[in-house]
Amino acid sequence: MYTRTDLNTGKDRSRTPDVCVMNSAQWAELKAEKTKSAVLKTPPLLVFESVSPGSKKTDYTAKEFEYARVKIPKYWIVDLRQSKISVFLLVGDSYQAMEYKGSQAIISQVFPELMLPVDRVLNA
Repeated sequence: MYTRTDLNTGKDRSRTPDVCVMNSAQWAELKAEKTKSAVLKTPPLLVFESVSPGSKKTDYTAKEFEYARVKIPKYWIVDLRQSKISVFLLVGDSYQAMEYKGSQAIISQVFPELMLPVDRVLNA
């Protein structure tokens, strides 16, 4: 997924989220890229990141800034070590974060029919 052009080098930068939810037009765009690596140029509907010991700072800080810049409406951070899911909702140019634990249910504003209890997700 495209995140920005590096001002020092002029090269495009991208991220590969753990899970990326996109619409059918975005999927068709990726499939059409036969000669290049598949890089989504438009913001996906939803991104999921799973925290590992080496990625905690990147997932919680760098990606939040980059994802807000490219206008990803929502992203989730699944943190197994802390037994929580953080949901980031883009409001204007920055994210509002909500933290969910235990049996709390996450109701997605992107997919309102989706209601997931945190403990069920963490134990999947």
